[in-house]
Amino acid sequence: MKLPATLLILSAVVGLSCVSYAETSPVSIQVEKAGKLESKEKEKSKTERRTLKITVMNTSKAEVTVKVKYTWFGHAIGSHDVVIVDQGDRDATVKPSGSEIVETPATSVTSIEAHYGPDKKKVDASGNKILGYAVQAFIGDKMVAENYEPESMKDQVGKAVVAKKEEVKK
Repeated sequence: MKLPATLLILSAVVGLSCVSYAETSPVSIQVEKAGKLESKEKEKSKTERRTLKITVMNTSKAEVTVKVKYTWFGHAIGSHDVVIVDQGDRDATVKPSGSEIVETPATSVTSIEAHYGPDKKKVDASGNKILGYAVQAFIGDKMVAENYEPESMKDQVGKAVVAKKEEVKK
């Protein structure tokens, strides 16, 4: 059975009017990462040091207190399993129509590539490398803003396990 074109258009319009929209948040975040890589050729090691500078913006007419949670993800050398190499949170009180900058402490991970030591014995690869981060902003228990780099790190929140302490250097 064929329906007239106007009936199809009408049903599409009625269907679209039933779409619900999520409540928009007055809080947004912008994240800048900074860091450096230090190499020690003799030890065949590389140390990554990373920090996040998170700008929390409030477009409402009221002051808000936001808990900013951050997580650094990485993986152990020789593994593709994602682990948490560092995490924490910071509180920010943001004035109406204002912004506040939250900086995270430096996170460091060291990796050593496989090589032969001075005694001609093989040294296996070890340590961690940083893959990315997740930043989430909460007012109470409600998440009001989020940022992930790369976007796939969103899937790791709540799944990844914390790396063993001996695998992570701060």
